[in-house]
Amino acid sequence: MQSRTVTDIEMYPYYPGITTEVAPIVVQGKGTLVTSSILGQQIYRLDLIDGILAEAVRVGAAFSWVGRDEAGARISSHWLYCTASGAKPAFGAICDWSRQGATFPLMSDAKAELIYLEELADISASLPTPSAPYAQSQARLGKKGWLVMTAMTMPGFMGMLIEDPTLPLSCAVGTSEISISATSARTLQTVGLSNLYCARIDTSALFLQGSA
Repeated sequence: MQSRTVTDIEMYPYYPGITTEVAPIVVQGKGTLVTSSILGQQIYRLDLIDGILAEAVRVGAAFSWVGRDEAGARISSHWLYCTASGAKPAFGAICDWSRQGATFPLMSDAKAELIYLEELADISASLPTPSAPYAQSQARLGKKGWLVMTAMTMPGFMGMLIEDPTLPLSCAVGTSEISISATSARTLQTVGLSNLYCARIDTSALFLQGSA
């Protein structure tokens, strides 16, 4: 997730599929632009901190915008929905590039990629074996993790986040057909998910249902 400060923001009403002259509804704006990409969906969130509003904005209406980043370069994004009104309105959109014209409002309170549902322990997986088609190998991935759900995609996807993972060489970003099981730290019950793919590897490893 990338965050940057944007200044000199101008916002205009946007009418999908219609070309017409419009006046700006925000000038001399300042705000924070957050962008992220997950499961082939691009996420944009623009929170206005300051600016001159020519008129009140309505939640659900669409707007285009342009501004300047920290280096002074012009910056913009896909058009956005108004997701919160008032003196400091918020705007956001989820764009699913796999579906033509699929643009959805971003929930105004969605500020993190993941919702942490259950703490997990003793996490193991069944993964494809590259050298043997249709064969699966077993691997212990880590001692601690979380059952998660994506907060900024449409729809939301279930998955597992592994902290300090120990991954086999056959597991890389994009590896699919993975099944993971773990123990709930709260109930000691077994929690399992199948049809996972590896979405991200850094200090943790994120596995999500769906397709890369």
